[in-house]
Amino acid sequence: MKLDGRVWGWPIALGLLILVGLLAALIGGAGLWLWLSWAAFCAPIAVVIRYCAPAFLRAPGRAADQGPARED
Repeated sequence: MKLDGRVWGWPIALGLLILVGLLAALIGGAGLWLWLSWAAFCAPIAVVIRYCAPAFLRAPGRAADQGPARED
């Protein structure tokens, strides 16, 4: 099976970012290490919110490919 960068690129990048955050939290407990670990741990959460929020904010019962609702 061939690894496709278009499919696995971002998940691998987010996994590496989480690993960097974990190592930063383990190496140092204050200063730059603390900020680096917080940023690395918050980035995947921001990505999830960015790409999942539109699905939750959409009106129930409407498909994603439908246009705006018409008022008759």
